[in-house]
Amino acid sequence: MNKSILMFFVLLSLTIISKSYAQFSHVFNDAGSVENNDAQSVDVSPDGTVFLGTLFHGINAYDHSDTTFFNLRQIFDPNVGYSIQEITVRSDSIVFFPNFQTLNAYTYDDTSITNIGSVVDFDNKTLTSVTTGPGGIVFVGTGTGGLRAYSFTDTTSFSFLAQYNLPLSLNVKGIAVGPDSIVYVALFGDGFYALSFYDDSTFTQLDHIAAIQAQGIAVGADGTLFLASQNTNGLMVYTFNGATFDSVTQWMDPPGALNVAIGADGTIFVANSLDGLRALSFDGSTLTNTAHINPGSDTRDVAVGPDGVIYTADAQAGWHAFTYEVATGINDEVGFSPESFSLSQNYPNPFNPATTIRFQLPQSGFVSLKVYDLTGREVAVLVKEQKPAGTYQVSFDAGQLASGVYFYRLKSGEFQQTRKMLLVR
Repeated sequence: MNKSILMFFVLLSLTIISKSYAQFSHVFNDAGSVENNDAQSVDVSPDGTVFLGTLFHGINAYDHSDTTFFNLRQIFDPNVGYSIQEITVRSDSIVFFPNFQTLNAYTYDDTSITNIGSVVDFDNKTLTSVTTGPGGIVFVGTGTGGLRAYSFTDTTSFSFLAQYNLPLSLNVKGIAVGPDSIVYVALFGDGFYALSFYDDSTFTQLDHIAAIQAQGIAVGADGTLFLASQNTNGLMVYTFNGATFDSVTQWMDPPGALNVAIGADGTIFVANSLDGLRALSFDGSTLTNTAHINPGSDTRDVAVGPDGVIYTADAQAGWHAFTYEVATGINDEVGFSPESFSLSQNYPNPFNPATTIRFQLPQSGFVSLKVYDLTGREVAVLVKEQKPAGTYQVSFDAGQLASGVYFYRLKSGEFQQTRKMLLVR
């Protein structure tokens, strides 16, 4: 065995230096869940009703309070239960969703969800996305690069307004409309587009950003664009000056962004296919990760309710509700009960100077999580307290340490595990 590694295990119990390192500034707290293994999409109406779209089981509508989803209303029949990849609820509480080759409109009450209109004139093209804009106009995208606009004002039928064919026959994955009525489109495989929509009758392309796996779009109150790209582009921030996109900043830690939602206070919530839900603050020039939780293994959508509750759709773990609050300690991911102890590899690794360490506890107990250098010298105490069962993450900032190999060790009861990480400056 390498001499330095042997020395590390001999000296594990030594305490020479003990420091506290910065954590996330906020925390996600569990506020309930609905189990489902084909969850695809989520949106919230102005009155707080939560609409959940599935891959094979139609639409579910729930009320939500505290930590409970209740009063289920469901749509499921051969014409509606095919693939609900996206839902949008208009300000007048009409629910729109594309289903295979049909665009549907529904109303709802405390007992049922009722169809009030549909349109099927899409030339046998599968519909992939939908949103609404000023004047209640409904924009719908297809799996072959098409974009259409409809009015739906008399609550009985859709009226066609305009159509635009994007250059490549690829999925329209996201649509958003800015405060200046510019329509932004994410075209999977070809990036992000800005389109004008003159007199509610004509689309005109204004600019284009190349991005391999364009996914979701959110527009801030001031017109700032947050663009999700499921590759190394991550979350891209742009402004649009009326003619061209202007890059502001980018967040790529980790990549895998699928959708974006913006809270009332401007917090950016990102659904990430690789590691769940992240919250980011934006000061006009820089993105800062403020909280993280991973409810499953494939988080696809995120929405923010009128009361600030955040809802996610995860293709493996169903739908989850979270509150977002200022952290008082380490980020405790409460509400999920692991089956075994686990200490995950830190991410990113190598890192400079900060990284995140995750661990799971199947039962309550006294927990210690410490960092050591190659000689076995303790350089940080990240956790040293009684903890309930659950999933946790700790941010480790090595800003005062030299480059090199470090070890972190989790111990709880009879369980202990050690992993290696690399700090590179």
